[in-house]
Amino acid sequence: MANDVLPSPAVTSPPASADGSASRLGVIGTMREAIELPARNPKLVIQIMLLIFSPFSFLVLLHYVLAGPLMEKVEDGYERSELDPRDIRSFVGIESVFLLSSCIIFFLGMLLIVYGSAVIYNNKSISLKQLVSRIKSTWKKSFVTWFFVCILAILYWALALVIVRWVNLYIWSWTAGMLAAALYLFLAVLWSLGLVVSVLEDDVSGPKAFLRAERLMRCKKMEAFRLMSMLELMSFPIYIVFYVTSADDDDKLGVFAQFAFGAAATFLFCAAKFFSFMVLTVFYYECRQNQGEQIDLELGQVYKAVPPVAQ
Repeated sequence: MANDVLPSPAVTSPPASADGSASRLGVIGTMREAIELPARNPKLVIQIMLLIFSPFSFLVLLHYVLAGPLMEKVEDGYERSELDPRDIRSFVGIESVFLLSSCIIFFLGMLLIVYGSAVIYNNKSISLKQLVSRIKSTWKKSFVTWFFVCILAILYWALALVIVRWVNLYIWSWTAGMLAAALYLFLAVLWSLGLVVSVLEDDVSGPKAFLRAERLMRCKKMEAFRLMSMLELMSFPIYIVFYVTSADDDDKLGVFAQFAFGAAATFLFCAAKFFSFMVLTVFYYECRQNQGEQIDLELGQVYKAVPPVAQ
C-alpha cells in the first residue's frame, strides 16, 4: 500500500539561515511551537484530552471509593499497633490494580498524544477513529520501548538510592542525590525521545529506539537537558498535588470538595503529560531537521492533507 508523503507546512519549518541551514528553535522556541499546536486542530486535541481524562478520572474516583476506607483502616491500625494482615493484603491488591491501570492509560495516552501531535505538526488531518485504528496496528513496538523505559527507570532509582544511602556524610549524600537527579534528567529525555521514535518510525523499538534517539540529539544534548529540566520543573508541583489528592483520606473537606479537588488535580496531571509529549514530539522533528533529515510524516491512506494557509 503506497503512503502519501506530503511536505511539512511553512509554519512548522524554521527559517533558513544565511548559509542555507535551518535555524534552531531552541528550548523556548520548541515549547512555543508545542503551545501553538492545539490551535491548529482544536477538535482533535480536545477529543484526545477527553479520551485520556475520562478513564483516568474514573479510575481516580474508584481509587477514592475503594482504597480510601482501607487506607484509613490501615493507618488507624498502625497507630494502635493492631494491623490486620487481611486489610494490608486488600490495600496492596487495590493499589497494584490502580497502578497497573494507570500505567495502561498512560501508555495509550502517550500513543494518542504523540501521533496526534505529529499529525498536527505536519499539517495533516485525521479523525479520532482513524487515530485509534492506527494505534491498534502499531502499539506493540511502542510497548516494547515503554517496557524498557519502566525497567530502566526502576533499576536506575534503585541503584541511586543504594548509592545515596551508602554515602555516610550528610553533605555528600545531598551531592550524590543531586547528581543522580541531574543524570536522570538526561536519561529521561533520552528514554522519552526513544518512546517518540518508536511511535513515529517503523521497525524501531526497544534499545534501537534509544540508539536512534541518541543519534538524533547528538548535537543538541544540552538543549535536550534544559528542555527536560523545564518540563520537570513545571510538572513536579502538579504531580505532588495529584499524589496528595489521590492519597488524602481526610474527611474535613467533605465528599463533594474532595471529588472536585481530585478532578481538578487529575485534569492538571493529564494536561501536564499532554504538553510534555507535545514538546517532545516537536523536539523530535527539530532534531531531525537539525541533521538535515526529511521531516515528512509518512502515514497511510487514512490521512489527508490540510490545505496550506494562504500567504
